[in-house]
Amino acid sequence: RAETADTERPKVSIDYDDAASRTIWVTPTEETNITGRIKITDNSGKIVKGWMQKMGSGSETDIGYGLHNSNIDREATATADHPATLSITGKLQARLNGNPWKNGSTVVSRKVRAKDASNNEMDNEGSSDPDAQVWFKVRSQNVKYTEDLANKAANFDKVAVADPAQLQQPELDQIKAKLQEGDGNNLNGKIATVTQSGDKVVITYNDGTTAERPVTDFTRVNQAPTAEFPFSNAAAKEIYVYGAEENSFDIKIKDDSGKISSATVRRGGNREFDPVPGATNKISTQYGYTATTITTETPATDANPAVITYSGTPAATDGLKQDKLDAATRGETPAGLTLGWRFLRVADADGGEIGGSATGADDPGSFVVILKPQTQKYDVTTPENEAAKVPVADANNVTAEEFAKIVGANNANIKLHYSKTNTDANLVAKQGQNVDDKDAKIKSVTKVDNNMVVTYKDGSTDTLPLTKFARTNAAPTVEIPYSVEGKKDVYVYANEDFEIPVKFTDDSGKVASATIKRGGNQDSPAKDASNPDVLDNQYNTTVEKISTETPATAENPAIVKIKGNISKDNSGIAENKFPKEAGQELTIVTRYATATDTDGAFIENTATSNSYATDPGSFTIKLKAQTAKYDIKTPATKVPVVDANNVTEAEFNEIKKNIKIQYSTENPDKNLADKKGTEVENQDDRIESITKDGNNVVVTYKDGSKDSRPLTDFARTNPAPTVELPYSNPDKKQIYVYTGENTDLTFKASDDAEVKDLYLRGPGGVGTDNTAGYGFTTGKIDNDVVTNGEGTVSDDKRTATIKMTGVTTLTAPNQWTSFVVANDNDNASSFPTDQNFDASTDDAVRQQKPGYVQFIVKSQTDKYDIKAPTEKVAVTDPANVTEAELAKIKEKLQLEHNKNNDDANISKDAPVTDKDAKIASVTKDDQGNLVVTYADGSKDTRPLSEFVTLDKQPAIDAVNKAADKQIQAINDNAAATQEEKDAAIAKVNADKAKALENIANSNATTKPELDKVEKAGTDAIAKDNPVVSAKPEAKKAIDEAVKAKEAAIDARTDLTPEEKTKAKEAAKAAADKAKEAVDAATTDAEVTKAKEAGTKAVADVTPVAKAEAKKAIAKALEDKNSEIDKRTDLTDEEKQQLRMKQKIKLMHN
Repeated sequence: RAETADTERPKVSIDYDDAASRTIWVTPTEETNITGRIKITDNSGKIVKGWMQKMGSGSETDIGYGLHNSNIDREATATADHPATLSITGKLQARLNGNPWKNGSTVVSRKVRAKDASNNEMDNEGSSDPDAQVWFKVRSQNVKYTEDLANKAANFDKVAVADPAQLQQPELDQIKAKLQEGDGNNLNGKIATVTQSGDKVVITYNDGTTAERPVTDFTRVNQAPTAEFPFSNAAAKEIYVYGAEENSFDIKIKDDSGKISSATVRRGGNREFDPVPGATNKISTQYGYTATTITTETPATDANPAVITYSGTPAATDGLKQDKLDAATRGETPAGLTLGWRFLRVADADGGEIGGSATGADDPGSFVVILKPQTQKYDVTTPENEAAKVPVADANNVTAEEFAKIVGANNANIKLHYSKTNTDANLVAKQGQNVDDKDAKIKSVTKVDNNMVVTYKDGSTDTLPLTKFARTNAAPTVEIPYSVEGKKDVYVYANEDFEIPVKFTDDSGKVASATIKRGGNQDSPAKDASNPDVLDNQYNTTVEKISTETPATAENPAIVKIKGNISKDNSGIAENKFPKEAGQELTIVTRYATATDTDGAFIENTATSNSYATDPGSFTIKLKAQTAKYDIKTPATKVPVVDANNVTEAEFNEIKKNIKIQYSTENPDKNLADKKGTEVENQDDRIESITKDGNNVVVTYKDGSKDSRPLTDFARTNPAPTVELPYSNPDKKQIYVYTGENTDLTFKASDDAEVKDLYLRGPGGVGTDNTAGYGFTTGKIDNDVVTNGEGTVSDDKRTATIKMTGVTTLTAPNQWTSFVVANDNDNASSFPTDQNFDASTDDAVRQQKPGYVQFIVKSQTDKYDIKAPTEKVAVTDPANVTEAELAKIKEKLQLEHNKNNDDANISKDAPVTDKDAKIASVTKDDQGNLVVTYADGSKDTRPLSEFVTLDKQPAIDAVNKAADKQIQAINDNAAATQEEKDAAIAKVNADKAKALENIANSNATTKPELDKVEKAGTDAIAKDNPVVSAKPEAKKAIDEAVKAKEAAIDARTDLTPEEKTKAKEAAKAAADKAKEAVDAATTDAEVTKAKEAGTKAVADVTPVAKAEAKKAIAKALEDKNSEIDKRTDLTDEEKQQLRMKQKIKLMHN
């Protein structure tokens, strides 16, 4: 078959640096080596040619600009797995203008072309085959290495500099070198220069681009090393070492560079110590001590400081005598010894150091080593309490044997702790801690007088009184629970289990044994041979003794218990000897408590009748009747009965259920004091019977003793509940309700125990609420619960209330009868059984029926009246009051309670509130009355004249307005002076005051009468104008001065007609100006001043005749020239010049 022709062109895939813009980055100054990223495939699996060419019409097949692409000119594999590839090599050439390439700028664009064996060829058009297009763009070094530079700066080994503001070239060179150091550092070989610009370091890359970082990223101001000395006394720079033991302390050194190059210790004057023979980096610092030194670069950071260790044991070397060394630490309070000042010397790699003259405490590296006695460092540990002390016969006179016991073999019992009073700062944290190697610190422990003397290895001592370690062994103490103060009696109660705790304590905190003995210190026999610690104490009682070591502290005493139960049935005691009354008692046994401690001390009793009072352990057990221990409890509530003074058997049986007994409040037994008045649990175990004897209750206890109380303490005669009604007229048992307003009545019931029911009902056979039909809701209580309307029941249920609320639907004068009834929880009713619920018109009959009420309906006019006004409303015309004025009257109008109303529920003097809700309208009638219509339609009237008065304010306003207008006109009068205006205004104010006074005193009651008084006042004010005279008179004077001046001018014969006219015009101008000043003047004084200035100005007008003047000038010039001509001291030219000057001068004048 025929082969199908291959027409598919090769395909190109490029791994771009930025696919969106089809960009491959090249970096100036750096070799470009891009391989395997430009890939060519063909469906045939091979191509015969591959190359790059300028897009469009370009023929260039090399990239150029120093960059070169490879070409394929032979058959090459071009499959997906093994594509043909083109590579890019070379170094981007510098720009011709010498400036750096700009980041992101395009160098050149090319298109990848290829041809397969079928001559299918990719074209050179820029618009086709976008995947074959590539733009070579610049990635400058300052952008390329941004992240590298940031990472380097973050972890930079900073260069120590003298002044960060002015870096020196060597310092900049160090920064450059450190930026490029390190394996795998992309910056290596990329930086041309490092310079400074202000507070920035400028890194210039090989391609000429720059980056800036803060100077602080790369530099630090070199700081001298610092040392941390373990001062015992920082203020004095003292470090303590202690006698006869190894001492060691570290001096920690740190440097801002994190390392130092050397460190050592010197003596005064910077003299070096000798090295320790055979040791490396160690020197002998005298008197048994050495110090390490540092001679090579060593870390010196906060976390890992360089350390100089100063250690040793004080020794008599280097000229220190043994006796001096011994004396320094011998005895109770030795002085110690200064071993010398020492001086630390440190240098870092940047030239920083700890140095100085090594002459004293001011030297920064100075410290002084002080030898201190061990007695300052340690203290002897004493027992923590008395019980821990060693018991002795006499703590104030300890024997040698006892002392040996205190100390123990090889001082085993002696303990040391770090002194709590030592001022050594290095040992503060250890104060009070136990010293583990105390044997290495103690030389001997001896007894001196009654003291313990501990001598330490260095000869120092601690002396403590032996009373701190020993105690005089005291006998145990006993606490017996006596029942009555001043007596050694312990009460127990018949027919009841009892337990008497006898408590023992000892200064050692324990006892070896304790028991209760009989008289003569005789032991009681064991109750049972199988348990020898339980003793027979007679009369059905036992003693539980202690026979092994037992704790005996105040908090946890050793206890011997006496237990038993004494009754006629178990004790062998005759019944007739048992006490029956509270005050009676029966002696059972006398006993003696004793105990022996672990040190052999014991409670010693003589145990006879003669010693009983003084024996520390003596006591007597006495039997009391149960009636002494208990009482019948007063009940919180009494049982209701028909007659508390004559209780029936049935009622008594109910009372018995509530009878309780309590611990007697009269019992003197201290052991029961906290129980007085509290109820007895399990009282059936104590009570034999509860019976009735006459009208008393009798409680008989198990022991036969008794308590008796009247039954009136437990029962009450049950009274019937009572009801209270808010009667308006108690005599008639009437309550008034008022039409048109809300009724709110409260009915109350009370009972000595509990109100169960409270309700309202109608008369006769109407057993339900009959107020509901008249517009009311009345509360109801059934079995202590409000079941209708409003009501309350008190917490103790002894009182209850119900409310009757609403607005009656009846009109006055209707009426009806109801009954308010209460029942208590004992079913007693407030309404007597011998009465009926019939209504009655007889007041006496009504009074016999509790809860009876006749409701009387009344109108609001029966309840209220219009109150006489305290303030009248001003009206324009009292004869014609307007609706607006009526509204003001209503606003001020007040109500009061009707003085003739006999409603006891209303206080006649109480103010009436919310009057607007009670009033429907306020009007006037044709009789001149004010009419108030209430909400229920009832009315009250009162003469309108009592509420209004003629309003004079309009007349007052008219007078004030007229006066203001007239004063304004006076002030606007330019012809008047201020004095003339003031006089006129004063007249206006006087007339206004007179007019206002006439209005105030007027008896006018109608508007026309008041208008007449008003007009008289305003007419008078309108006539008040200023009398104007000052300015006209001033102008007249000026005019007269002009006339006089014109006459004088006319009388002059030396003036021409023209000169006379001109002079008159000058006089007139002066006069006109003066008149303007007069018009502008505001006061008489200003007018006078303007007048005087004007007449003077007119008078000063003096005309000069010009012809005569010229003759006078010519004559004067002639005379002056004659004088000049006669002078012989002047030349002709000088004379001529002088003549000219004289002429000019005369002409000017």
